[in-house]
Amino acid sequence: MKWYADLSVGNNTVDEQHKKLFEVVENLIDACNQKKGNEEVGKTLKFLLDYTRNHFRDEEALMMKYGYPKIVDHKKEHDAFAKEVAEKVDAFNKGGAGVAVVLQVMNQANSWLINHIMKMDKEVGKHILSKA
Repeated sequence: MKWYADLSVGNNTVDEQHKKLFEVVENLIDACNQKKGNEEVGKTLKFLLDYTRNHFRDEEALMMKYGYPKIVDHKKEHDAFAKEVAEKVDAFNKGGAGVAVVLQVMNQANSWLINHIMKMDKEVGKHILSKA
C-alpha cells in the first residue's frame, strides 16, 4: 500500500490527499499485524469520514473545472464509498471496533485504493493533463 508517482492525477492537492489515504491504510495494516487493529480502527474511521467529505469535494470541483465527461458516474462512486464509511462509523460507535469492523474497514479501504484511485482517478488525471 505504498504511494508511487504513477498514481499522480496531475494535481498536487489531490495527490497529497491520496498519499495521506495510503499512509492511513498502511498504518491500519501495520496495527493489525501487531494485533493493535482495534486501537487504530477508530482513528482510521475518523480520517475516512473527513476524507470522504473534503477530498471528494475537492476532486469533484477539479473535475467540474476541467469538464470531466464522466463526473456523474465518478460522483456516484464517491457517494457509495461515503455511505459505506458512514455505516462503518455507525457500527463502530455502537459496538466498538471488533474484528469484523476492522476487517471490513481494511477490505473497503484496500478495494478503494485499487479500484477507484488506481483506475478511475487515473482516468481523471489523464483528462486534466489533456486540458492543461
